[in-house]
Amino acid sequence: MEKFTCGAEANDETHREAFQNSGSSKKHEVSHSNKRCECKQCGLYFSDPNTLRKHEQSHGVKKSLLSCPHCSKTFAYDSQLSYHVRTHTGEKPFSCIYCEKPFSSSSALAVHIRMHTGEKPFHCSICDKSFAESKTLKTHIRAHNGDKPYQCNQCDRKYAAKTSLQAHILLHTGEQPFPCSQCSKCFRSKVLLQSHLVTHISEKSHECDQCGKKFAAAAYLRNHKKTHTNEKPHTCEECRKSFRRLCHLRQHKRTHTGEKPYPCPHCSKRFSHSVNLKTHIRIHTGEKPFHCSICDKSFAESKTLKLHTRIHTGEKPYKCPNCDKRFAVQSHWKTHMQTHSKERPHICSQCSKSFTSKKLHMQTHNGEKRCRCSVCDKVLF
Repeated sequence: MEKFTCGAEANDETHREAFQNSGSSKKHEVSHSNKRCECKQCGLYFSDPNTLRKHEQSHGVKKSLLSCPHCSKTFAYDSQLSYHVRTHTGEKPFSCIYCEKPFSSSSALAVHIRMHTGEKPFHCSICDKSFAESKTLKTHIRAHNGDKPYQCNQCDRKYAAKTSLQAHILLHTGEQPFPCSQCSKCFRSKVLLQSHLVTHISEKSHECDQCGKKFAAAAYLRNHKKTHTNEKPHTCEECRKSFRRLCHLRQHKRTHTGEKPYPCPHCSKRFSHSVNLKTHIRIHTGEKPFHCSICDKSFAESKTLKLHTRIHTGEKPYKCPNCDKRFAVQSHWKTHMQTHSKERPHICSQCSKSFTSKKLHMQTHNGEKRCRCSVCDKVLF
C-alpha cells in the first residue's frame, strides 16, 4: 500500500512520518506551517478552524457563531454559512454531468445524479424497496411501524412526513402557492402541481403492452395495468374490501371511522375527502371553472359538466338489459332497474312506505316544493 510522507520532514530521517492517505498527510503538514489553529485552553494545535471549534466545546467553550452578511442568521461552521449565503446570492456552483442542471450544494447534486443512474443505495430492512435518499427511506419505514410524528395543530391529524403536514395545513388556510405555468390553476403542493403538469404534455410515451393505451407518466401506466390483472393489493381490515391504490384504501377507511379531517374555512362543515372540500368551497366563492364548449354555461364540478354535455350530444350510455331503455345519468338507470326487480330499498321513517327513490316522497312530509312550471309559474312537488 502506498504511504504518504510529510514534505516538511522529508530531509529528516529520524522524524519522517508516514500516512495512509494524502488528506491525512496534508492535514499533518499544517502543523509545520504558521497556519495552525491553537486551542487557548490547552495549547493543542488543529489543522482547520472547524476542528478547533469542535475541540473547544470539550472545554465548555461555546461555539463562536458565524454571521450571515445578508441577514441575521448565525451558523456554527463555515460550510453551513457558505451554503446559506447561496440562498441569497442564487449561486449554484455544482453542475450535473448528465444534464448540466446546476445545484447550490454537492449533496443535492449527488441525489439528483441518482435519477440518471437509477442508483438507490438506501434499502428497507422490512420489505424489498430501495430509495435514492436516506430521508425517503426514513419516511417509508414509518409506513411499517405506523409512526406519525408530525401533527396538525388545528385538527389533530398526524402525518409521517413533514412535507405532507405542510401541504395539509394549506387546506386550513386555503393557500395554493404553486401556480401552473401553462394555465391559471394553482396547487397547495409541488407534488400536486407536478401531477397536473402531466395533463399539458401532448406526448404520451408510456404505452400499455396489453391494450395499447398511452399515458404521459409511468405512474399512470402502472396504475392502469392493475385494471388488466384486477390486482387490488390494499385490503380494508374492517370489511375486507380491496383497492388498487393505498390512497383509495385510506379514503375508504373513513367510511368506518366517520373521520372528517377537512374543515371548511368558511362554515362549520367538514369532509372526509379533500376533493369534496374543494368542491364545497366553490359554493362560497361562486367559482365555476368547468365551461361548456357548446353553450355559455359553467359548472363547479367536472362530472356535472360531463352530464350537461350529454344534453347537447344526446348520449345515453346506461342501457337497461330488460327493456332497452337508455339513460344519461347512472343514478336514473339504477332507479329504473328497480322497477324490473320490484325492489324498494328506501323505507320512509315517518310512514313506513317503501320506494325506489327516497327524495320525492319525503317532500310530501316536509312541504318542500321543488318544481316550478315554466308556463304558469306554479310550484309543484
